Amino acid sequence: MSCTEINVNVTTGTSINVDFTTGAPGQNASILPQNFSGTALSGTSGQANRELTVSGVPLLVDVDNSMLHPTSQYTVNGSTITFLNKTFDSQKITIWN
Repeated sequence: MSCTEINVNVTTGTSINVDFTTGAPGQNASILPQNFSGTALSGTSGQANRELTVSGVPLLVDVDNSMLHPTSQYTVNGSTITFLNKTFDSQKITIWN
């Protein structure tokens, strides 16, 4: 399936509904959140470059209800996310995939 348009409606803490429009009738899919605390990350609280491995490929990353920007705030290698900024154990992390 080739995708010509993606419409995303995000509500923090819930699933994301995505409408894939291909020119034929749209197909709907849900991107489900995975919730973690900073204690799930490698390294020490307050350090940069801490890693988190999730099931699936991460599409969106949220820390304490703020969406992060790929390449400037995090990187992805397969299913492993590297948080480029300081990340603390007390922070709430939500990954959608």
